[in-house]
Amino acid sequence: MSAAVTQLTQTAVAMDPQGWLWNGLGFILTVLLIVMLAQKEIIRAYGGSRSRERMHALNLTIWPLSLAFVVIVIERLADILSHR
Repeated sequence: MSAAVTQLTQTAVAMDPQGWLWNGLGFILTVLLIVMLAQKEIIRAYGGSRSRERMHALNLTIWPLSLAFVVIVIERLADILSHR
């Protein structure tokens, strides 16, 4: 674990300031998307009388998060491929 943390620290220090922003934003976005998707599945599994409304509300937040996730992944892939 410590070797991975050391490598992560070296990579983070070597990045430009804009890289810090995109990496942090991408991480937060990914965690938020996973939490929302898990919450949707829990509501689907243990649905109650208002599960349909709750899932609709979650869908309204999941779609923009998914779109932003795809944009960030494409941007990161383009960045990685441009350094080859």
